[in-house]
Amino acid sequence: MYSSGFVTSSKTVTNCIFTMNTASNGGGIYFINSNPSVMNCVFVANTSSTGGGLYVSTSNPMVTNCTFTQNSASSTGGGVYNTALSIPTLTNCILWGDLPNEVVNIDSDGPVITYCDVQGGFLGVGNIDTDPMFIDATGTDNIPGTEDDNLRLILDSPCIDAGDNRAVPLGITTDLEGQFRFVNVPASADTGVCTPGAPIVDMGAYELQASPLCPSDADRDGDVDLDDLQLLLFNFGTSCN
Repeated sequence: MYSSGFVTSSKTVTNCIFTMNTASNGGGIYFINSNPSVMNCVFVANTSSTGGGLYVSTSNPMVTNCTFTQNSASSTGGGVYNTALSIPTLTNCILWGDLPNEVVNIDSDGPVITYCDVQGGFLGVGNIDTDPMFIDATGTDNIPGTEDDNLRLILDSPCIDAGDNRAVPLGITTDLEGQFRFVNVPASADTGVCTPGAPIVDMGAYELQASPLCPSDADRDGDVDLDDLQLLLFNFGTSCN
């Protein structure tokens, strides 16, 4: 689903992509007087004056396992802008590459951000400030928000097995693509919070699927598909030196 929205009720938004939308405030979503839940969503290449990806006003949304990147605001809050009387909770999210900044808050009580990768850093348990290592954030056309973007994580990403299982709503077992949501990647350190019987969730909208790497897995996302062929053809003939 590719869309933008103005939300005034306590809805549940799951498995959506908000891309290349423009608004005066809240390019991706504008929350006002609402307490919604947002899960497994991508906010990419949205633009606005304030709150390029998300604008929160007198609302307390729960935002979990979402990816914000390449959003922009001409004023402030490229990723998320939070007004007074609002306490959004962001967990297991990636906020990276948004301009001019990732999170702007004018409420002393919020937002509550934990187990997220936030460029520039943000105070909170489990938060990191490290390149999430997307496979290819702008695709071969170098245009953010188009269909060839690949915001999945490579095997070396610090966001793998780094989330908080307790934040994932009951009944959520898959990621944005319908792949398993809780997957252990043995090659990655477990830096997040586990729950009994479940591997630690990744940060972001996509979960890296554990499978043996093979020479055909050019983008190192754990499967062999047309993305690997496209990457091979794009780099064919280049030097490895």
